[in-house]
Amino acid sequence: MNTPAFDFILLPGIRLRDDGGIPDEMLLRVNRALDVWRASGEPVIVALGADAASVGVSEAAAMKGLLTEAGVPEDLVVTEDKSFVTSENFINARAFIPPGSRLALVTSDYHMARARLLARKAGFKVKGFKARTPGGSLKRRRRILELLGIIDALCGFQNENRTRPAPVERFKRFMSRKLTGK
Repeated sequence: MNTPAFDFILLPGIRLRDDGGIPDEMLLRVNRALDVWRASGEPVIVALGADAASVGVSEAAAMKGLLTEAGVPEDLVVTEDKSFVTSENFINARAFIPPGSRLALVTSDYHMARARLLARKAGFKVKGFKARTPGGSLKRRRRILELLGIIDALCGFQNENRTRPAPVERFKRFMSRKLTGK
C-alpha cells in the first residue's frame, strides 16, 4: 500500500451488538485502520462513537480496545464517545484535531461517500480508505439508508441545530424501520 503520512486517522464506529459484542463490520473497519496506521507513519487514531446500543461501553472504547490489543500504543488512540451519528462524530472530533492536519478516514465502503461529505462539512479534508464489507441483503439495505443519509446531509438536516420538518422525519423513521426491521 503506497499510503502518504497522516497526522490522524478518523475511525467512525458502528453500533455494537445488543449483547455488547463486536460486530464483524467494526472488525473490518479496525483492521483497515490498522493497515493504514502501519503504512502511514503510525498517526493518532481518533475512534468515534458513543454507547448507541446502551450496553455500557462506547463504540469508541470498543475500537480502542481492539486497536491496543493489535499493538497500537494506548497514547496513539483518542476516543470521542459523545457522538451518536456521523455528523456529530466529525463535529466533536474537531476538539482533537488541529487545523491543517493531514487526515485519513477509514469507514465501510458503502458509508464512505456520506462520511466524506460530512467530514468536509465539519471542515476536514480527508483521504478515504474503505473497509470492504461483504455483499448481501444487509449491505443493500445499508446502501439505501446511506443514500437517504446523503440526501439528508445535502438538505442540511445533519447540520448543527437544524431539524428535519415533521413529514421528512416521519418518512426517515419509516424507511429506517422498513430497512432495518427495528
